[in-house]
Amino acid sequence: DEIDEVSVADCFVCDRGVLAVLEVCRHCPKLQSLNLLGNGLTNTGVECVADYALSPSASRLKTIEIGDIRVTIGAARW
Repeated sequence: DEIDEVSVADCFVCDRGVLAVLEVCRHCPKLQSLNLLGNGLTNTGVECVADYALSPSASRLKTIEIGDIRVTIGAARW
């Protein structure tokens, strides 16, 4: 409950692993910062992150660090 920052930078969690990370984040109501740099996310993973960021459980989230991703224009559909 008291966690306000989650970082899995450079852990190469990929799309499947980011689902587990986001599930943990959903149980951290005070989360303000999420660092996903260097995890090789694709369209699928980025879409999941966006869905989480727009959810009520991310209401206090201020920062998402994301990079080293492999997305295409298809990820912009949402």
